[in-house]
Amino acid sequence: MRRLVCDRLRHDGFEVVEAADGRQLCKLITEPPAACEDEAASVDLILSDLRMPHCSGLQALAELQQVPCPPPFILMTAFGDDLTCEEASKLGARAVISKPFDLSELYGHVIAALTS
Repeated sequence: MRRLVCDRLRHDGFEVVEAADGRQLCKLITEPPAACEDEAASVDLILSDLRMPHCSGLQALAELQQVPCPPPFILMTAFGDDLTCEEASKLGARAVISKPFDLSELYGHVIAALTS
């Protein structure tokens, strides 16, 4: 799923940085690569799965609250019960998208998050 989403976004002209698991995502959030220290190269949006090894999407979203000016966060899940959606919303998620989803739906959420 990650490869499909990343390929689609790259095809549409987005620069994409991938994290292999939740631990790597949290590290990217709290310790961005040198290229991201330049404001022009900063992360504009995070797309994350809910269930990942080492750290969940909700844990990564909570980590994001520790950085100044956090980017919008979209959570994708096949396990999106009401409690998960409520917790994600409290932590500041822009959207929670249930799997399976249409790539056009995801793309709409991406554009909305980047333009609001």
